[in-house]
Parts: sequence; structure tokens; C-alpha cells
Amino acid sequence: DEPKAIAKLAKRKPGDHELGEGEQWFMVDSGAGTNGAKCGKFFPHYKIQDYPANRPGPRCVAANGAPLENGGYVNLNVTIAGEEHVLPMDDLPLEMPILSVRKIVRKGNYVTFRDGGGYIKNVKSGKRLHFVERQGVYFIKVQVSNPSPNKAVEGFKPMAGFSRPGR
Repeated sequence: DEPKAIAKLAKRKPGDHELGEGEQWFMVDSGAGTNGAKCGKFFPHYKIQDYPANRPGPRCVAANGAPLENGGYVNLNVTIAGEEHVLPMDDLPLEMPILSVRKIVRKGNYVTFRDGGGYIKNVKSGKRLHFVERQGVYFIKVQVSNPSPNKAVEGFKPMAGFSRPGR
């Protein structure tokens, strides 16, 4: 059962004491075809969007071939190593947020795995985002920011003083 397997791997993540305010560990997964997490659990301030009828969401399956129900998606405002990004995440029954190496590479990056960690290198800028390895599983710190008003759940009010530059 894939959700149980992911939960088992998630226990290998570095300790939460290594995280700053608003940061979470995301698993860097070379076998994943899409980014995913239980969006309502991990990103409760984000409204889960439905895929348009003319562009359905990805069909997701576990490593054992069992289908994973895709409940929509969110576009997260995140900061990784001081760099702002918009990170699309599929709403999947996973016990830890997962970043797909395939998606990272298709966005114009290299991913290098080494003993103890590795990095994501943007081909154009040369900027590297480092990740760590724990017991054969790779993790990266991601700071999830407040959603823009049109992406927030109803009734969510951003923290006072929070602003985000336009894109």
C-alpha cells in the first residue's frame, strides 16, 4: 500500500528541530511522476482547485500499480533557500509532500544525488538548491507562504504585514 510505504519513508526525514518557521520537509522522489501531498492536511490555507474538464489531472498510480485518487491541485507559493517559486502540487493521499525529480528536470534543472544529499541546479542561473539524505531518502526544506487571495480557502486571512511581490 503506497500511502503506508510513503509514511514509513517519511519517518526517516530530518527532525523538525532543523526547520525554521513555516518550513516543512518535502521528499525528493526520483520515481514520482508528479508533485503531490494531502493538500488539505499540509496546506490548509490553500483552496484545492479542480482540473478543467478539457485538461484532466494526471493519472497517478502507486509503485505497486494501485491507483491514487487525485483530488485536484494547488499552486503553492514557496521559498526554497531564499528563492521564491510557485510549486504545483496534486492532491493525493500521501503522508508527506513529494517533489517529482521528473517535474524538476522538465523545468530546466539538473538534479544531482550524492551520499549525504545533493542539489537541484537551475541551468540558466546556475543557482543550487541543496537537499539532504537520511537513510537513503532525500529531503528538502520548503517554506510554504500564504496563498494569494484567489487561492485561499474561504475565510482565510493572511498574517498581518505579509505581502508578496507580484509575478
